[in-house]
Amino acid sequence: MSDTKLKLEKVNITLDSKVVLNNVNLEVIDGDIVSLMGSSASGKTSLIRSIAGFHNITSGYIYIDEKIVDDSKKREDVSKRNVGVIFQDLALFPHLTVRENICFGLNTLSKKQQFDRAEKLEEILNIVDIKHRYPDQISGGQQQRVAIARAIAPGPKLLLLDEPFSALDYELKDGLMNDIKKLIKSEKITAILITHSAEEAFKCQIKLRL
Repeated sequence: MSDTKLKLEKVNITLDSKVVLNNVNLEVIDGDIVSLMGSSASGKTSLIRSIAGFHNITSGYIYIDEKIVDDSKKREDVSKRNVGVIFQDLALFPHLTVRENICFGLNTLSKKQQFDRAEKLEEILNIVDIKHRYPDQISGGQQQRVAIARAIAPGPKLLLLDEPFSALDYELKDGLMNDIKKLIKSEKITAILITHSAEEAFKCQIKLRL
C-alpha cells in the first residue's frame, strides 16, 4: 500500500479567465512537512484552496489518500476531505472564547472529550492562560496559536498553512514554528506550508518552488 498522502497530477487552475497554475505535479508522502515557495501572485494560495476544496481545478487530478477528490468535473466536498486549513486572516470567531474556538469543530465528541482535546492543544501551544479570553483580547502571536489549535483539534490528516507567520516578528515566529513542527509530528499530520521565506521553508525541511 502506498504511503502517499497527497498527489497532484497535471493540475491546471484558471480564475476569471486567467491561468493561475499550469501543469502542476506534486506528491507528498504521509507524515512529511513540505514548504511551497513562490512570489506574490504565483498561485500559492489558489493551490491551497483547490486542495482544500474551496476552488475547482480546471483540469487534472487531486488525490488525497489515493482517492480522487477533484478531477475538474466532480469534486468532493470540503467537509469530506479531512483537511485542516489556516489562512493568513486566521478567521477566528470574535464572539467565541479561545477554548470555544478550539472546540468549534468537535461537535461529535462529548463535552469531556472536547475539554480533554482542547486542553492538550492549549498546553502544547502555550495558550492555557488565555483560554477564557476572546480573540480581540489576545496578541497576534496568540491568535496564530489559537487558529492552529482549532485547525488541528478535529484531527485532520492533512494540514494546509497559508503564510501563517507573515505578520509576526522574528522571535514570535521562531518560537511558533518550533512548536507547530513538534505538534504536527506528534499528531502524525502531513502538512504543506505556503511561504515566501527561505528561512521558513528551511525550517520545514523540504522545499518546492512555484
